[in-house]
Amino acid sequence: MEAAPEDAGLAHGPGPIEEYSPKNLRDKRTTYCYKLTQKGENVIQYFKRAEDLIELEITPRARL
Repeated sequence: MEAAPEDAGLAHGPGPIEEYSPKNLRDKRTTYCYKLTQKGENVIQYFKRAEDLIELEITPRARL
């Protein structure tokens, strides 16, 4: 039986992190670098907004 690829059956585009090989690499410990794609930045913004909403709910409301 063949092993299924990691994203088998998932309908999505590029992931949140993109791997690339820099042209001028001084550090010889690795040959790849990583950067956030637009999808990754959207995920971070989503969680920052959610965190802000949680903080609003935790803050005690002033009673009139």
